[in-house]
Amino acid sequence: MSNPGPLPITRGEMAGSETKRRLADVRASQVDRWAKTLLDQRRDGAARPAGSWHGVGQLSPGVQAALERRGVPIASSEISMTDRALLHAARPSKVRRGQGLPDRELRRIADHLEAPMAVLWDLKNDHPTLHYVFHVPGETKLGRATVGLRRGQPGGQPRILNRVLTVSLVDRSVVTDTKTYDLLEGKL
Repeated sequence: MSNPGPLPITRGEMAGSETKRRLADVRASQVDRWAKTLLDQRRDGAARPAGSWHGVGQLSPGVQAALERRGVPIASSEISMTDRALLHAARPSKVRRGQGLPDRELRRIADHLEAPMAVLWDLKNDHPTLHYVFHVPGETKLGRATVGLRRGQPGGQPRILNRVLTVSLVDRSVVTDTKTYDLLEGKL
């Protein structure tokens, strides 16, 4: 996990370059193919986490500023997702409970992280945690991607590793609880 995969292109880079916008689209399609492969393997009963991962998004400048105000140092704006987290989000028991996103929406995780309805700060978690909330077409519930901001020390150098921990469907009342979440960006 300490070897970088394809890194997302910053919003500023995309705004200034048509080439980088096209490259960002290519990378989003790579995430889609990676997720589709894992989800197809899961459906066939052959999915096993192998330690693969992809850069699936980045912290916006507004979220980074809000984290800095809270004393959370940001070494990287990249948000990654492991195959284990993707398969966890798609497990059959989660789907049976009505908490699992449709496969088509899991494949679009990069799009959901790029343009969420809102980004929330978890007030109750001991570790810095963000929740990206997004609309899921055809669902009455909202999608929520939980992103953990963890300190890691690959190669002996402290780093913040921003990773999607899980993705699920939740009732709107869950994410509008002001005792649990603080709104950093967007609106619900």
